[in-house]
Amino acid sequence: MKILGIDLSLNSTAITCLDDTNKHVVYFFTKIKSLSTKFERSYYLNKDLIDMTRLNFVSTKIKEILTTEEPDYVAIEDYSYASVGQQFDIGELGGVIKLMIIKEFETPLRLYKPTQIKQFITGKGHSPKSVILTAIYKRYKIDFSEYESSADDVADSYGIAKMLQTELKLRERPITSKAIEKKLFLSKTGYCSAPFITL
Repeated sequence: MKILGIDLSLNSTAITCLDDTNKHVVYFFTKIKSLSTKFERSYYLNKDLIDMTRLNFVSTKIKEILTTEEPDYVAIEDYSYASVGQQFDIGELGGVIKLMIIKEFETPLRLYKPTQIKQFITGKGHSPKSVILTAIYKRYKIDFSEYESSADDVADSYGIAKMLQTELKLRERPITSKAIEKKLFLSKTGYCSAPFITL
């Protein structure tokens, strides 16, 4: 089984593809050209990509990733309603990508709130974004610092993928009271019984 975790943004989208062996593949978007040239699966957002041209570029590349990876499930970090700035722009991108996933690719979709992702990874729902990078390393022994300015976004996407992977595992087997997943996931969300988003 293959899943995608997406940290969606017009400026710094990051995507992690995770399989049953925990092998992961990372894709990311960046406005820094020198960083984009260092990684095979990176996309440079040059200054000419604005408004609809950027929306088209990002959504087209995500479609290519979905076509290449053929995930069985996808999870996206839902909107942060407390954030200010570019709400309408990210709303447009989010709508396009969500419909693409569930309608065009017919892939079950899960949306996780930002606070739930932070709770799952760090144990605190209001942790700063930068804390996730350290928590990912401590918990999974994976260092994403090589992605430099995109490291936090890549770590977020990995955390989203791991959260979805945990949910799917919980759906497959009984959970004991001492299971780490129950402490970190089941007791904090209602997703193990909620249906996935489909059409």
